[in-house]
Amino acid sequence: VAAMRFRDREEVVRLDVFAAYGALLGCAKKQGDALAAEVPALVKALARQLREAKAKEGKARMAAFGLLAQTCGVLPSCFAEQVGSLLDAAAAALAEDAAGAGAMKVEALNFIEVLLDTHAAGDVQPHLGVLIAPLCEAANDKYYKVAAAGLACIAQALKAVREPGGAVPADLVTSITSVSDVVAARMAATECC
Repeated sequence: VAAMRFRDREEVVRLDVFAAYGALLGCAKKQGDALAAEVPALVKALARQLREAKAKEGKARMAAFGLLAQTCGVLPSCFAEQVGSLLDAAAAALAEDAAGAGAMKVEALNFIEVLLDTHAAGDVQPHLGVLIAPLCEAANDKYYKVAAAGLACIAQALKAVREPGGAVPADLVTSITSVSDVVAARMAATECC
């Protein structure tokens, strides 16, 4: 029911609804089955929020990413069926170049990191090819918080590249090379003397 209020016209109301839903998540941790039943409606409502939000409504979009990350923390692997659409929304947020987009990128990267950490490699792996390039761009960002969050996401993504005991998929080999180039360049840029 609360997820239906995510579409409210006023951003302030949406922010309050996000906060209330987050509080409910914290209280309902022990009732995982009841929460899991709400995941499809939550994802649908938040995906719409992330897709349709106007640039001036950055706070609501950041709150949406925060709520998604919080949901992942409470219900690990809860977005297994929606990983692709959620990562697409996060990648779109990383591609934004508007003034003040740094905070949005950090929130999107925090969500990506939690999602990658709480979901099985098999759920995430098919979507890594699309995600690696935006993560490399984030790791090269001038804003240090975006760069740090981008590197943290890359670390999580590398864990998902190969399922335990499996081989690295051929389509990700080139991506891994670009990741190593970005990390090496970032490390060289921070060396002293």
